[in-house]
Amino acid sequence: MLLVVTWMSSEEFVNVAWDSAGVTTGPVTVPLVLAMGLGLGNAVNAVEGFGILALASLFPILSVLVTGLWVRRRNRALQGA
Repeated sequence: MLLVVTWMSSEEFVNVAWDSAGVTTGPVTVPLVLAMGLGLGNAVNAVEGFGILALASLFPILSVLVTGLWVRRRNRALQGA
């Protein structure tokens, strides 16, 4: 899904989006995300926390790319009006 949204987006937003995934490797984010993910996994009897940090990286990228698509669509609508 990220590859499709990346392909649809402009270069400016792609650069910022993929760079924003770096926030998930910070010294505060990793322990919090992993602790919450493992705690939630324990609550639903999931033994592993595999992929939790990867999913946490997905949402900053996706939010910036979707915002870029929304801005492009809004600008086209305003120019057409």
